[in-house]
Amino acid sequence: MLYSSKKASNVSDQELVSSEGNRVVYTDSGFSPQTLTVKVGTTVTFRNESENQMWVGSDPHPLHTHHPDFDQLGDERTYSFTFTKTGNYHYHNHLDPSHVGTVMVAQ
Repeated sequence: MLYSSKKASNVSDQELVSSEGNRVVYTDSGFSPQTLTVKVGTTVTFRNESENQMWVGSDPHPLHTHHPDFDQLGDERTYSFTFTKTGNYHYHNHLDPSHVGTVMVAQ
């Protein structure tokens, strides 16, 4: 399990991407981009490039009840999830809930 005491930077970091090659990178500073906008049916890959472990979980911490199916299991260096419904998917690193992000899913 991981814990990083560093705060996420670039709070307004937002990126609009196409349906291929979508990824969010996790570093010691947090998730980048912090806001990602994709279309329904897009698979987003979360890649851990930090020295610590990453556990992507939907809000709220620690229950992950807003989108319980959007919750990484295990401690792999990558986690992929296909967004099949529109909405805003707020997430955090369960092991350092100060590191947060949002995937905005549109038609």
